[in-house]
Amino acid sequence: MKFNYDKEKDFSEWYNEILKFGEIVDIRYPVKGMPVYLRNGYLALRAMLRSLEDKLDKTGHFPLAFPVVIPLSIFKRESEHIKGFEGEVFWITRGGFEELDEPLLLRPTSETPMYYMFALWIRSKSDLPLKTYQTNQVYRYETKQTKPLIRGREIYWNEAHTAHATKEDALNQIKTSIEIYNELFDELAVPVLWLKRPEWDKFAGAEFTLAADSIMPDGRFLQVGTTHLLGQKFSKVFEIKFLDENNNWQYVWQTSYGISMRLLGAVIMLHGDNKGLIWPSKIAPVHIVIVPIYKKENKEKIMKAVDEIKEKLKEYKVFIDLRDERPGWKFNDSELKGYPLRIEIGEKDLSNDEVTVFVRATGEKFKVKLNEIEQKIKELMSYHDEKLREKARTYFKEKIAILDEPSIERIKEAVESKKVVKIPFCGNEECAKKLKEQIEGLDCRGYEIDDTLEAKKEDLEKVKGKKCICGKEAINYFYFGKSY
Repeated sequence: MKFNYDKEKDFSEWYNEILKFGEIVDIRYPVKGMPVYLRNGYLALRAMLRSLEDKLDKTGHFPLAFPVVIPLSIFKRESEHIKGFEGEVFWITRGGFEELDEPLLLRPTSETPMYYMFALWIRSKSDLPLKTYQTNQVYRYETKQTKPLIRGREIYWNEAHTAHATKEDALNQIKTSIEIYNELFDELAVPVLWLKRPEWDKFAGAEFTLAADSIMPDGRFLQVGTTHLLGQKFSKVFEIKFLDENNNWQYVWQTSYGISMRLLGAVIMLHGDNKGLIWPSKIAPVHIVIVPIYKKENKEKIMKAVDEIKEKLKEYKVFIDLRDERPGWKFNDSELKGYPLRIEIGEKDLSNDEVTVFVRATGEKFKVKLNEIEQKIKELMSYHDEKLREKARTYFKEKIAILDEPSIERIKEAVESKKVVKIPFCGNEECAKKLKEQIEGLDCRGYEIDDTLEAKKEDLEKVKGKKCICGKEAINYFYFGKSY
């Protein structure tokens, strides 16, 4: 099939169509913001979250599974936190026909219930660091327009929570979380900016929030990961303490960080084209489609070769397309579904002891000898992924407009050209609000950090002497743009 919409011209409609025909989600379930995940969508989401779990396991985290409901008495103990979420929660007030003695809510995130239990588990310094994670669903009563995988009421994600003896250990854990996430972003060929959110936009109850922002083809920021230094705010509220070496009680230092199905949405938006999806191999529902091309008289010979090829490639997820359709239809379908490689094998190929391999990321075809197929497929799979990365990196740079002397007109021009802007900024919330009033939907996303979690030195040096659009002295370069 062909898409009715062009990715460049009709991005939102193209996205909805690709979710449907790529078998990602079905939005017809009768609860707003809660689609059904279809075969390809769920397999890709599961692979993404499992890859993240593997990375967390290797860095000393262990999995937990908490109840989905939170008693109001626990949730409201941290005042900043409840203010950040009180308008977004789903309430449970009745069990059967009876009113509950205490209202429950579906978790919008898990800080409060987890930290209630942390206080029971942590007693001495030997209990630290405590590094945990959950892969689950959280629920938020999203009142804005929902968008599958991007903005919904049921959110699939992985959330990690840690407790430490010192602030230094907690900050080092923040650095580790960024390293873990960057490894996952690289696997999925999703370029990001790590930005420190402005004070008014940090996670409710955190000392600071660092966010991984990618930029979508329509020029909007999409937050695909966050990590927060929670400090001692929650530990003091929930009495999470340990006895130090001097036998004194100390409050723990905490962090939390998470990645949701939004990252899957970013993969689809960034890599797909007007032929369909393009999956990075790490999360592809199928790695290789084999299309046998045969007639009745040579079917047995062709299929024998196909079975031998599949056996050699058993480390991959291989689909042999034997559907009663023409080869051209099967080729188009494999490209629509975004599977990384396609192997075509017919009488001519077999007579030359070779197959034809199609690479989805580039559209190229390669002749591969049957006796070299294992090594060549491995090379072509890596080639597919690297080409996705190269294309994404090039695209990403082109989406950022650096304006050393910004004006409303120049910012508008960049935003209308489907870009975000990097401008000298005073860091004042009121200034950001005025900008948003003049350019509808313009959000202040924060400034870029380096490996020390501090502002990039080159940005701080370059911004010296520059003025914010309001006329005040700029403190750093901040990123602004529309966002999801």
